[in-house]
Amino acid sequence: MLPRAFPIRDAIRAALLTAGLYALVVAAIIYSGHISQRNFVDQNRFHLRAIFRFSDQWPRLDFSNYESATTPGYHVTLAFLHVWLTSDLTALRWFAMLFGVATVALLAFALARRLPWPHAVVLAMPLAASPYVMASGAYLLPDNSAWWLVLAIFLVALRPRVGTPTLIFSGVLLASLVLFRQIHLWAAGLVWVAAAAQVLTPADDDGWPAGRLAVPVLDFARPLELVRRVLIAVVCTLPAFMIIAAFVRLWGGLAPPSFHAGRADPETNMATPVAGFNLATPGFILAILAFIAVPLLGYLWPVRRQLSPGLAALGAGVGFAIAAAPPSSWSLQAGRYSGLWNLARFAPQTTVLDRSLPIIALATVGGAVLAVVLALLSRRERLIFAAALAGFVAAHTLGALAWQRYFEPFVIMWATLAIACIARRAGSRPPGWAALGPLALTIVLTFAAWGSMA
Repeated sequence: MLPRAFPIRDAIRAALLTAGLYALVVAAIIYSGHISQRNFVDQNRFHLRAIFRFSDQWPRLDFSNYESATTPGYHVTLAFLHVWLTSDLTALRWFAMLFGVATVALLAFALARRLPWPHAVVLAMPLAASPYVMASGAYLLPDNSAWWLVLAIFLVALRPRVGTPTLIFSGVLLASLVLFRQIHLWAAGLVWVAAAAQVLTPADDDGWPAGRLAVPVLDFARPLELVRRVLIAVVCTLPAFMIIAAFVRLWGGLAPPSFHAGRADPETNMATPVAGFNLATPGFILAILAFIAVPLLGYLWPVRRQLSPGLAALGAGVGFAIAAAPPSSWSLQAGRYSGLWNLARFAPQTTVLDRSLPIIALATVGGAVLAVVLALLSRRERLIFAAALAGFVAAHTLGALAWQRYFEPFVIMWATLAIACIARRAGSRPPGWAALGPLALTIVLTFAAWGSMA
């Protein structure tokens, strides 16, 4: 039987080993002086310019317009280091690497509290090997600074007890998060659901028998307590909404004016319009979920008898419908390029009526995996994982760009944490061969990272 939580010393061991391996690879890239054209251009054209702008303005910073589509937390942090510690670009990259180190370490720590630490390391390695997490560690790109805080809020929501102090802490984390990336305001919903779940489900709940098609039974016996806790959660997240409202008023939109449609600088191509929506995003995220989660399914072996083919078929049908409804061909203009979108680009014969058959097939599998995974979680975990994915998908659907770099790290964190929660709930140690799947995924992602940095 697995303990309810593994020792902290094992979790620290897993965190240090995973973060050490990640840091070793990223440090080698930085030390080598290798220049990845794609990431170097992104760094120099956008983020380094924003860092230098704030460095030159220090301490009177002007956020009304600058060279990044994100809120300025990352760039202000690096500008502070540039002003007070070092003006060396390589040294700034060493400091920026720490965001990635913290992210993979935190994931490994959380997994090792739910699984034996060697399995935790294996499950955390796909995040460390992700081309996007790797690139954001090796170059001055802001992604990891936000993923670290997203993961922290997710883990706080998964705590067995979410009282008022925890909600206040979540509000602080959320306010910090939206200062680094405004699109992650969706995580406020995660805080609200975590507060409600504390009342709707008992902390030791195991939900309905796993894998069955059933209506979740939630406890509405304490409506006043439910309303009270949700109101506290809403109040705790208000600072984040006020921060975003201030930036929207300053910018006249959800991004600095340079990134509004029709405002791009033709000489530098500084602005990529990010406003709008992309209906291909939900199906594409399901496709990424299939790519990431299928290699992890060996960890479900102890609960294989609880799997419902009917539930998997229902999820597959929903996934197919979501992916088949909007166009899913490779399109530069529509923001559908890079990552798995290349399946549509390099195999155009598989595109029918502007729909990519490989993307639709992957999304169908992703829908099945999603249904099975949610059913195997406890009621409380199911609410939190469903809220996290729904909020993330909704927020990014309201963006114009369906880029894999925006989605893959979150999907890896979501899938590995869900698998770990299910494995702990199963009560028995995962089979050793289950580690082969995430190891294979890590190898694939490592080659993808190598190719993206060539």
